[in-house]
Amino acid sequence: WMQNTALKTLNLSSNQICGANTLCGRRQGAHTSEGVKALASALKPNSAGLCASLTSLDVSNNEICNFVFLGKHTYTTAAVEVLAEAIAPDPHTGAFNTSLRSLSLAENYVLNNGARVLAEALSPMPLLNGEWAHNTTLRNLNLTRNGIGGLGAGYLASMLRPNGDGVYNDSIDCINVTDNEDVSLLVDFDNVVIDC
Repeated sequence: WMQNTALKTLNLSSNQICGANTLCGRRQGAHTSEGVKALASALKPNSAGLCASLTSLDVSNNEICNFVFLGKHTYTTAAVEVLAEAIAPDPHTGAFNTSLRSLSLAENYVLNNGARVLAEALSPMPLLNGEWAHNTTLRNLNLTRNGIGGLGAGYLASMLRPNGDGVYNDSIDCINVTDNEDVSLLVDFDNVVIDC
């Protein structure tokens, strides 16, 4: 693999990166998380630096958690899980992506379960050697219009509060949760934008 050291910003918004698209009001294609998996694998710290310089990633409006099959909406966190794994520290080494500073998942039906997955990935985690690690590079997380309610807001708040050992994610500058359901649990945090 060649290392890409020039790419700083990647905007894949509204691109059906999960394989499904709408044509004349009808859903076409199969919804998979393969596009997101390929992207996430390039973000991992052990990916030979394929996206070593990428500082901003926008995958908004791609319905990565919601798809329609035979007229029914189906929810899955598979795509969010692979993205979360790519930005979370490795539980053995503590290594994490050290270039990505901004991630937009706006309008992707993240909902409460997706918020949980992201909060777990960005929360400090104990390593096997007894130390704590968390992603200290990601500064901005855009979760606008994702149907996040009180439960999801609670997950995000827990990442921003000190745990029993006094460790928390103090690196996030802004979490944008504008136009979600009930995110009132996040009102007390200065780095959370609730209503722009």
